[in-house]
Amino acid sequence: PLVCGETPPPPDMKMIDAAHVATALDAYAARARRDVLLLVDTTFAPMSRTLARVRQHAPALSAMAFVSLSKSVSRGLTTGGTMVANHTEHARALVRDVARTAGALHTVAKPCQWRVLCGAHVGVEQRCERAHRAA
Repeated sequence: PLVCGETPPPPDMKMIDAAHVATALDAYAARARRDVLLLVDTTFAPMSRTLARVRQHAPALSAMAFVSLSKSVSRGLTTGGTMVANHTEHARALVRDVARTAGALHTVAKPCQWRVLCGAHVGVEQRCERAHRAA
C-alpha cells in the first residue's frame, strides 16, 4: 500500500506527528505482511527531518519525501521537484525507477532550470526554518 501525506498541509499548516504515523504504518505492515510506502510532500517544510523521524521510529518502513523546488527554492521562477528516498532499498529502488521514467519522458531539469535553482538557493534554509516555526 501507498500512504500519502503533506506536512505541513495547507490551510492550517499543522505538522504531522511523523513518529505516530510511522509507528502505525510499521505495525500495519507487520500484521498484514505487506510492504508499505509512506510518501510525504514536504514542500513547505523540507527541513522538517520527516524521513529521519520515520527511520527513528520505524526503521524498516520505506518512505520518500517530495519537495516542490518551484515553491521552496525558486519562489516560482521555474518549475522543478525532487524525490528523496529514505535508507530502505525499496524506497531507493523506487527513486531509481522515477529517475529512469523522468529521463524517458524528457522531464528532467534543463540547464536553464538548474541555473535558476542554483542561483535562488540563498536563504532557503532560513525561509524554511521560519515557515516551520510558524507551523
